[in-house]
Amino acid sequence: MMYLSQAPPGSIVEVIAIRGGMGVMRRLLALSIRIGDRLKVINNPHFGPVLVEHLTHGHRVAIGRGVASKVEVRIV
Repeated sequence: MMYLSQAPPGSIVEVIAIRGGMGVMRRLLALSIRIGDRLKVINNPHFGPVLVEHLTHGHRVAIGRGVASKVEVRIV
């Protein structure tokens, strides 16, 4: 099991679960991120937001570290 906050830069990951409450779910839905989506990790510093590119929609978003630590992913 790995969380988005742990994914190395350059990796392509698939969202397999969201381990947060309604606030986390709403934030991710606002960013068009759902279970089953594939994301490319552009930048993942040791602190600060994780920058990802949504491979379906083609847009880049920064996800705060707290939210990223609740998004369970697997490398594809």
